[in-house]
Amino acid sequence: IDDFYDSGRRFYDDNDLHILSAVMQLENGGANDRCLLLTGSVVLNRVNSAHWPDTIHDVIFQGYPKRGQQYATHTVENIDTVKVSKHIKKLAQQLLIFGTRKICPANVVYQSMNPHQGSGNYEVINGEYFAYE
Repeated sequence: IDDFYDSGRRFYDDNDLHILSAVMQLENGGANDRCLLLTGSVVLNRVNSAHWPDTIHDVIFQGYPKRGQQYATHTVENIDTVKVSKHIKKLAQQLLIFGTRKICPANVVYQSMNPHQGSGNYEVINGEYFAYE
């Protein structure tokens, strides 16, 4: 059971933990915990939405290698090689265990430096916009 994490809605495994924590590291590794948790929450909110793929892997790699994917090419191409800090891995594990409910609403599914995604911004941290579907 140590290799599985239950967010209350679905189970995740160590591969999911690696991918989620890698995205958090690559997208916002130098940011504060709130920004990192929102980054991971966007991924999990997409997994739990009927409008996006059903797995962490498929959410991250959706549209790759064509342009228009949610995550930067640099992010998806370095998921397997990035060294994730223990702190970020622990934050990702907490998201997988407890879910995103206390971090942000379930319809926060966009993260970008672009302020014009989705139907409005939920929160902005250091120029990083987290937006509603």
